[in-house]
Amino acid sequence: MFSKRVSFNLQENNLTLLLTRKRRSGTEIIDLTESNPTLVGLEYPEKDVLAKLPRSESLVYSPMARGEEVCRNSISDYYSERGVAVCAKDILLTSSTSEAYSFLFKLLIDPGGQILIPRPSYPLFGFLAQLECARTTTYPLCYQNGWYYDLDTLERCFSSATKAVVLVNPNNPTGTYIEQGQWRRLRELCLHHGTALICDEVFVDYCFSQTSRPFDPLSETGLLSFFLNGLSKTAGLPQMKLSWIVIRGPSEQKRSASEHLEVVADTFLSVNSLVQKATPGFMKMARDIREQILHRIRVNYGFLSKVSAGTAVECLSAQGGWYATLRVPGIKSEEEWALHLLEATNTLVHPGYFYDYEGKAFLVVSLLPEFAVFEEGVQRILGEISAN
Repeated sequence: MFSKRVSFNLQENNLTLLLTRKRRSGTEIIDLTESNPTLVGLEYPEKDVLAKLPRSESLVYSPMARGEEVCRNSISDYYSERGVAVCAKDILLTSSTSEAYSFLFKLLIDPGGQILIPRPSYPLFGFLAQLECARTTTYPLCYQNGWYYDLDTLERCFSSATKAVVLVNPNNPTGTYIEQGQWRRLRELCLHHGTALICDEVFVDYCFSQTSRPFDPLSETGLLSFFLNGLSKTAGLPQMKLSWIVIRGPSEQKRSASEHLEVVADTFLSVNSLVQKATPGFMKMARDIREQILHRIRVNYGFLSKVSAGTAVECLSAQGGWYATLRVPGIKSEEEWALHLLEATNTLVHPGYFYDYEGKAFLVVSLLPEFAVFEEGVQRILGEISAN
């Protein structure tokens, strides 16, 4: 009855089943997977946020496929603050980053076409590709005193079916920013094979590395590329459901891609008018929210790195984002460790296989929880793993 596109495994995993049982029994859980900024004790200017939502203007429906110009102008201003010129006409609004991927897969890939995606990375790529009848092939991030992209393996992944390469910068969850030299080679590979590049930079504002400012590839103009971001991370407002695509590349390719994307967007007209009108106000207050988040993740990552040093748990090097990767003893599988920690210490972490980590054994924790919660959860994890 249903299409193969939705042939998903709907069975709950063992971690979800255990978590549900514990919560139903009233057990208090320390959730080190929480990545929703609205639930971790940040100080939002509540009255100001609500005041930005217009009233009378919202009664008039005036759809624009690209999105309202006042909204796109405010996003253009955000890029100017980053030191990169992005014209409002090169910005197309979507309701989420997932929808942006969906639009781009429609634009670039016929059924059966191939997308190259990083491993480990965002766990929804497989679902998004399957819904568009596309195939995914992974290329690895490797770890040796820090993460780096294995571009030799990536080069061997290209085929005549390859239509797009996805880069997450910084990577989610490893926190890896691409270096300028690796970017240049990635760019040359895409140009040689005639493929577009999709750069997901939703965490780009959250660099907690104190050593150097990461390379920003947004100035790219010689390769057809699409940069994704949104209010969810840029303003810490995931509930407002507004994201965007910045289109870059040679003028003719960029113009053609923009026109075709506009048709896709016009077919759905999914972006809420109320939020579009409010976005200029949201973007003005976004800096303060980002500073709170950045302070939180810097403190938590610094604490985690310090207390895990010399223990059985290795906190892997990261530069940005909202997550940290822990390498734990291989005496248990990732799932076994996650289940054991939840059962024994009431602390929830993600097993690495959720993000397609290769090898064993990795756990992933969010850096967003309030420090007291994060500190207690980390201490429980370190104590329990050291005792095994």
